[in-house]
Amino acid sequence: VMDPYNSLLSLITKLADVNIYVYGVFKLGKNVSSMIRCEFQDKNSYNILTKALRESDKVISLKVINKKPTSCFMVVEKKNCHFYDYTLGENRLILFPYVIKEGLRHFIIFTKKYNYTKDFYKEISLYGKIIKLKRINLDHALEWVESLKISDMLRSMLTPMQLRVIEEAIKGGYYSWPRKSKMSELSRRLGISKTTISEHLRKGEQKLISLLLGHISKERNNIQLIS
Repeated sequence: VMDPYNSLLSLITKLADVNIYVYGVFKLGKNVSSMIRCEFQDKNSYNILTKALRESDKVISLKVINKKPTSCFMVVEKKNCHFYDYTLGENRLILFPYVIKEGLRHFIIFTKKYNYTKDFYKEISLYGKIIKLKRINLDHALEWVESLKISDMLRSMLTPMQLRVIEEAIKGGYYSWPRKSKMSELSRRLGISKTTISEHLRKGEQKLISLLLGHISKERNNIQLIS
């Protein structure tokens, strides 16, 4: 986890209520492009995000590929990228996506150059303040990235209210067996009618189940193709 010294995207997440998922960073001639998906709470946060990018002298072009009420996917082309310089530019592998939130960059980097964590810490500290540095095995690294992808997918699929209601239901034990909370308790905690709670729960549950069944179906089809 790093607080970068020179990162436009990190700065934006400090200025606006935005989380940025970086799905790819690649060289395009002399410039560097980043494929990012941004989460925001309202239109104002989106406006701050796009204004900061469009007005920055570091940004050459900005293409919004897809926009939803609380998220968007875009490609940002910049003149230079310090992150690229000390990662892919130095042949250090990166697991994508990684996330930037509240100014901090959370990412996993592979390197064979260093035998000791402190040596890597010393060099990487040139690019930002290290908040946390930990050596982990490949399985844990892949699990972290997969959980990040699932979280990003769910947040892009559910409406803010559906997400809020489901999170509160899970936290309150509504899905536990036996149940630890009732619909009326959820209604009281959230200040929303039981009818509205039920509507958002069911719609959110339907999306989640459809997503899971869709993945299971795809896996079965892939297995059949392989066999």
